[in-house]
Amino acid sequence: MRSIYLSLGSNMGDKIALIDEAILKIQDLGIDLIARSKYYQSLPQGYVEQDVFVNVSILIGTELEPELLLKELQRIELELDRKRVIRWGPRTIDIDIIWIDGYSSDSDFLTVPHPRAFERAFVVGPMYDLPINDEALKRNMSSAWPKIKDQGIQEYYYDYKSVKS
Repeated sequence: MRSIYLSLGSNMGDKIALIDEAILKIQDLGIDLIARSKYYQSLPQGYVEQDVFVNVSILIGTELEPELLLKELQRIELELDRKRVIRWGPRTIDIDIIWIDGYSSDSDFLTVPHPRAFERAFVVGPMYDLPINDEALKRNMSSAWPKIKDQGIQEYYYDYKSVKS
């Protein structure tokens, strides 16, 4: 079973509900959810004329081949109404494969480790909530964090009392 780190983000609609639904759909694939981070809020990167994001990182365990996993994650994004209109633009859900322990790929379809993961606080910050056993991943996170920690990420406090049922 492979240990895989995913980053999920949303900045449209009910961001928390969309992230939680995506995680449930991932588990419905028979994938083990080993750990999940707290919710974090982050400023948009690249295209900045959009709402703030809520981000979560999860650690999963699966026997699925990485390419098949990516196809399934993209299917989940479509089910949750993900539209790719503007590069780095608003989205209902974004699910990225960040790291796969003991695996790398640089194909046209899948690049792992994620090529920009260690340039983004909204990826690295939530990953600190997860157990990290891979020494290379620990080194990448440790060297990246001082350079990116000021990118406008903070723990997201969701006020459940204000949500109407």
